[in-house]
Amino acid sequence: RWVNADHDFLDVEEAVRVTSAGFRLGAYTVNDAARARELDGMGVECVITDNAEVLAGLGKHPAHWV
Repeated sequence: RWVNADHDFLDVEEAVRVTSAGFRLGAYTVNDAARARELDGMGVECVITDNAEVLAGLGKHPAHWV
């Protein structure tokens, strides 16, 4: 089960609340590489973006890009 949230509304407390409830967490629309890295550190597993360079900055393999 997933929760996909607007990244502007995600902080560490909210990420912990969602993941502690047993949900996987995704964020949209993240077009800033620094913000994507911050979200990754919070446990966000899926980042939706308009800019592939954001994902490249996470060091994720392109096969994992959505």
